[in-house]
Amino acid sequence: MEELNRQRQNNFLQSKGGRPLFIDGLNGSGKSVALAHAVIYARATGWLVLYVPEAYQFVSKYRIKPSQTRKWIYDLHEGAAVLMENFRRSHHDKLGKIKMKGTLPRIDELQAFNDSQTKNTTLLDLIDFGITCDNPSEVFVALRNELDSVTEYPVLIAVDEINCLMGNTGFMKPVGMRESKIHWADGSEISVIRCLNRPDKTTMVNGTFIGALSTRRSVKAFHKQISKEVFDQCKMTVTSYSYEEYRRRLSRFVETGDLFYPPSTITEQYIYQVCSGRPKHVASYLSTLF
Repeated sequence: MEELNRQRQNNFLQSKGGRPLFIDGLNGSGKSVALAHAVIYARATGWLVLYVPEAYQFVSKYRIKPSQTRKWIYDLHEGAAVLMENFRRSHHDKLGKIKMKGTLPRIDELQAFNDSQTKNTTLLDLIDFGITCDNPSEVFVALRNELDSVTEYPVLIAVDEINCLMGNTGFMKPVGMRESKIHWADGSEISVIRCLNRPDKTTMVNGTFIGALSTRRSVKAFHKQISKEVFDQCKMTVTSYSYEEYRRRLSRFVETGDLFYPPSTITEQYIYQVCSGRPKHVASYLSTLF
């Protein structure tokens, strides 16, 4: 939260420390929770937040199809529609006040919007069309580009499991498109994913990017794209509970009624050691005692 405030006060200038942020830590240490807290704080303080809570599903779910506007690129229509629906639900009023500056590609599926677009067309109009049209991927890419120039509100793009969007995905390229046999599509070859997985190339004039890493997939492709030097400058590490923090959490569980009675001292120490003080593991273990 302090880093978001600092960058906002400095107008997100790179010369004053404006940069993407990466949340790192051990499995179960609370990276996703830390990112969610940042998103809640940003929304509560007036930011426009595009939040991707589980990036893994965008490389393992839905379906891809060849793009109509870019060669050797694939679209992810269902994923794009889900992202726009969630964005609209969270920021309906703000989106209705932001005028659209660009245009959509000149293809038949988007012609209806292009014909009706005026100088008063807003990002809400764009999203409403994108959710219902036959090519939501192109609309989402246009929306992501629009966010680069938004000045009405500070913009935050927050992606959980950001490393899952880099490298091979769970999608197989259609045989006959580019390969003579089946190959996995790379994240950079899928339109919706490629406009989210380049935090080092973010060009927002009034915003920043936060990504949380995941242990669900390798970080090899992530570190191939984001150099160690840049990563070390931009990372924030979430640590495990200290023993005192852990004991306070146990007390809180008892106070709220989530834990009917406090564990004995021996059990308390045992759980802390088994879970290595990691919040997610502690909560999972304690759930067996509820």
